[in-house]
Amino acid sequence: MFHSREVWKIVIIYAVFGSLWIVLSDQIFHHAFAETSVVVQLSIFKGMLFIGATSILLFLLIARQRSKTEKYIARLHATEERFQFLVENSSDCLLIINEEGHQKYVSHGAELMFGFKRAELEGKNIGDVVHPEDLPPLMNSWKSLLSGEIQTATIQYRHLHKNGNWVDCEAVARNFLEDPTIGGVIASVRDISYRKRSEQKLRQRNQFISTVLDNLPIGLAVNYIDEGTATYMNTKFEEIYGWPKEELQDMEDFFNKVYPNEHSRRSIKQRVVEDIRSGDPQRMQWTDLQITTCTGQNKIIEAKNIPLYEQGLMISTVQDVTETRRMQNQLEQAHKLESIGRLAGGVAHDLNNLLTPILGYSDILRDGAVKGEEVHKAAREISRAGGRARDLVRQLLAFSRKQVMEFKTVDINEIIESFGTLLRRTIPEDIDIRTCLDDDQLLVNGDAGQIEQALMNLAVNAADAMAKGGSLTIETAKIELDQAAESNRQGVLPGTYVMLAVSDTGCGMDEDTTKNIFEPFFSTKGEQGTGLGLATVYGIVKQHGGNILVYSEVDRGTTFKIYLPVSTETMVARAAAPETLDLEGSETILIAEDDLQVRQLACSVLARRGYTVLEAENGRAALNAADRHRGPIHLLLTDVVMPGINGRELYEKLTTTHPQVKVLFMSGYTENVVAHRGVLDEDVEFIQKPFNNYSLARKVKEVLCK
Repeated sequence: MFHSREVWKIVIIYAVFGSLWIVLSDQIFHHAFAETSVVVQLSIFKGMLFIGATSILLFLLIARQRSKTEKYIARLHATEERFQFLVENSSDCLLIINEEGHQKYVSHGAELMFGFKRAELEGKNIGDVVHPEDLPPLMNSWKSLLSGEIQTATIQYRHLHKNGNWVDCEAVARNFLEDPTIGGVIASVRDISYRKRSEQKLRQRNQFISTVLDNLPIGLAVNYIDEGTATYMNTKFEEIYGWPKEELQDMEDFFNKVYPNEHSRRSIKQRVVEDIRSGDPQRMQWTDLQITTCTGQNKIIEAKNIPLYEQGLMISTVQDVTETRRMQNQLEQAHKLESIGRLAGGVAHDLNNLLTPILGYSDILRDGAVKGEEVHKAAREISRAGGRARDLVRQLLAFSRKQVMEFKTVDINEIIESFGTLLRRTIPEDIDIRTCLDDDQLLVNGDAGQIEQALMNLAVNAADAMAKGGSLTIETAKIELDQAAESNRQGVLPGTYVMLAVSDTGCGMDEDTTKNIFEPFFSTKGEQGTGLGLATVYGIVKQHGGNILVYSEVDRGTTFKIYLPVSTETMVARAAAPETLDLEGSETILIAEDDLQVRQLACSVLARRGYTVLEAENGRAALNAADRHRGPIHLLLTDVVMPGINGRELYEKLTTTHPQVKVLFMSGYTENVVAHRGVLDEDVEFIQKPFNNYSLARKVKEVLCK
């Protein structure tokens, strides 16, 4: 092969010789073919000239082609050198391995990666530097590669380092055995030790997290919000629900399994979906949900959802509170039994004190050994003891929230102002009474008498705490309680309330005393206290749909705050009852009462007032008595609760034959249709047992006169 300079030398020589040849040929042809015609001579000359020019042109073309070839070869050498540089300076290692597994070529990267010199690795069989445990899978891939089953193989193995350690490697191999320029398998090897260590650390961290999550005392699940499927559940979650994880991953299957009752399932599912859509964290907490396990066991759980909207995930936590609720119920039952025991003991003590004078003076009257003034004295003491017994029963009914009350719209400020005079007479003079009333009307739906009773009990309790005098403050206000209100955590729901506060500067109470202050017959006054005052207040407040909170510190006084729901109705003025009323009458009254003594007393009282009395021991007997009576019946005086037909049913049946009859209900307490939850229905007349002769006659007259 010629270089470009040599080619141009040849071209010049050919050009010189060509020119000489033309000149010489002219002389030669002239002498040789002198006798030949001019035309022939000219043709021969032109031919020789053409041959010379063609030779020169041919040599020029050859010279040009050789120049291009040299440039191409130069570029090829440059490319080869560049790729050689890249291969030799790459952090990866490049190997060429022949069919027998010997390394024909090893790049410089092998020295950096494995510590061996290239000469030490070239010619060595690949099986000599591979970890024995990794050799079988590597040989399988090698065989598949050589057989043509696969064109490329990616293999992870451990390669021997010169220091005796093993290097984690990943090789990508491709078969070039048929290529004569390579004649082997090319493998690109990369050190993945760092990646392996990172993966190991990641596995260890994941294992640690999984161990922690599986040992949490609460169930945990992670769900895809849009897909409604679970991507993770810990062991406790599976344990609580009692179903295999695989059967709970789809939310539809989840609801079908843990809520087998269709009505409950539909209701809970709708509630959960709406709460999640609201985005309100407070709504995504559910308490006392009842679920069913695969064995049919019922559990009570508390659940909470934490949305991660950016990731499209929902973290769900669940806690099994079945045993907790059972223990709470047992504790509540124990407290109830303790309260009942204290209540029974207190009632027995007070009733014994009341029955003693009643029975004693009754014996005196029955013996007939007294006359005149002593008879009146005995009757007064019996009546006095009976009145105290009646008050005790009313306190018990208020505490148990079963006392019948006549609700109407009342103004708390008016009640306090009208009650001020009586309160001043009751509270010792060394106690300063202050009122701080809201300027606006504070309307509530309640029984004014019972509110006065609650206020009196709180005032007397405050006075007892200020033995050496002090200050009693009564405040009212209309307030709005929201979710953040401190009282909300104590059972007062958000809303608008009328607040009635009674504060004193007395001795105060410690925390243990405060916890039991509303228990029946719990008293800090020893034998002087009945233990029903604050329990009665609590019952009255609860019967009004309100709440009462107490704040107290030793030697710093006490504040009771009553929260009553505000009324949106307006006050209706009622006509005052006449001061004097003629209690005599001539109307016919049907009395239905299953208690013999109460029935006989009512009949006697009304008969003495001039009324015609029809007596019946139950509802059926009353209807029979009405059928036998030929005249009109003006009033039905009936007990609310009787065997067979109750008072309301009796009145409804009686109006079919006596449409003009009026009715007066009587009862100790009731939770039926007449006074549901102790609240008297509108336009229903009622008299509370026990009643005296005068109150019965007066109430009967008021009903008949309407």
